[in-house]
Amino acid sequence: MLFINNEVVKSILKMSECIDALEEVHREIAAGDAVDCPRRDLLVPCGREDAYYRFTSMAGGSKRLGVVVDRVMSI
Repeated sequence: MLFINNEVVKSILKMSECIDALEEVHREIAAGDAVDCPRRDLLVPCGREDAYYRFTSMAGGSKRLGVVVDRVMSI
């Protein structure tokens, strides 16, 4: 298992590479060789009327790459 944060991503991934990868995986999804799960947001009251606790998760998997990924954000 590999955990990375946004700073690591910025240091190793160019935007053009990201766009190329997204285009590739969208073709895989269309062919039935990859899956994605819609973004899920949990908004939980936190005791302040002007704020809430937010937990977000997005997942997907690629047959070609042999990976399943889950991006989690907790703020």
